[in-house]
Amino acid sequence: IAIIIDNTAPLISNNYGPDGTWTNSPQTATLNPNDVGGSGVNVVRYCEGTSCTPNIDLASPYQLNYNLDQYTIVRYQAWDSVGNPSLIGEYNVKMDLTAPIVDAGVNAITRVLVAQNANVDGSISGVASYSWTKVAGPGIITFGTPTLEDTTMFASLDGVYTIRLTAIDYAGNSAFDTMQFTWDATEPNSNINALVPDPNNDNTPTLTGTATDITTNITNVEYRIDGGAWNSATPTDGAFDSNNEAYTLTTAFLTDGIHTIEIRA
Repeated sequence: IAIIIDNTAPLISNNYGPDGTWTNSPQTATLNPNDVGGSGVNVVRYCEGTSCTPNIDLASPYQLNYNLDQYTIVRYQAWDSVGNPSLIGEYNVKMDLTAPIVDAGVNAITRVLVAQNANVDGSISGVASYSWTKVAGPGIITFGTPTLEDTTMFASLDGVYTIRLTAIDYAGNSAFDTMQFTWDATEPNSNINALVPDPNNDNTPTLTGTATDITTNITNVEYRIDGGAWNSATPTDGAFDSNNEAYTLTTAFLTDGIHTIEIRA
């Protein structure tokens, strides 16, 4: 008669490659029990959670598949045919299949250093890096903190720029968003047409002129008389909303004599 005496616990291991590190691709873990020379592997169980006790039966080929965002501790154990338990093994599934959500912030029109406030959500694995870059535009953009979520920026030349913020999370997922940055450090060009005839006997004359800007729209034209308060002129087409605007103005009552009219846009 042949009998088997087995007081030796089985062994069990796993082949989960990215154990404890973030990954951005689906994974399969295979548990590998063996009881060479013993009574043979009878059951394999696993559980999910820190310090949990394996209690979910797993059939051969003892595989577990992962294809969802998660941060999971997996523990596993094997028993042989006479009930000897293996040591409990574990591995850590850190899976992030979702790219960060990136908002580069509002568009900006400026002639001075501006702070650009962005918003990035990389809440699954966390944001590993930020990168501000110029995509298009006529000059050089200088970023104050190009590797942080928020930055300051200014341009070397007037013009419209496309600015990109790229975020990469710890699993390697990346996403970006762009904003429009308009740098306009040049004053608009405004002129007023001569009054005809001049001298004139109209004490409330109406004058005309134009205001232009190469980079941005004209939003207002103002005038003042003899160094007084600034007053708004009237856009000829009903709105100051382009970079080439005609305007009119009618003065308050002017006394006889010489008067100086200044224009700004």
